[in-house]
Amino acid sequence: MKKILLISCISLLCSCYAAVPFMLVGEVVGNLECSNCFEKIPKAPMNKGSYNDEMKKDGLWEIYYTSGQGGNLKLKASFKDGKPEGPWETYDVSGKLKSKGSYKDGQKEGPWENYYVSGKLKSKGSYKDGQQKGPWEFYYASGKLRKKMSL
Repeated sequence: MKKILLISCISLLCSCYAAVPFMLVGEVVGNLECSNCFEKIPKAPMNKGSYNDEMKKDGLWEIYYTSGQGGNLKLKASFKDGKPEGPWETYDVSGKLKSKGSYKDGQKEGPWENYYVSGKLKSKGSYKDGQQKGPWEFYYASGKLRKKMSL
């Protein structure tokens, strides 16, 4: 029998996303398992994703700005046991790509790119264990190379 499960709690995605209250809508089975749920923030489009048996984000998630902010996609990301894992893309309130890269074991890993509101490349480089490592390039809003450095 399907029931509506309302859980009031705080969800902290990462340092760049504020904690927000949410409610789950899904099927309640035995010990409150919910394998294909939706997260809803008041006055916002539905955020889409799945939870594992321990109610931790798991798999691909799409998180949206509130309707007052335009309702566009804010984050398209993968999670494993509640931690970022795999491809990660952030978008500004107008829906333009802001950054893209990937996570491994909850930390930034591999190539990352950041963009200006105009869509032009702002910076690019790599992360290792959550820290900027190796060559990085930084650009002016015009697209002209500003600085190259190794971290």
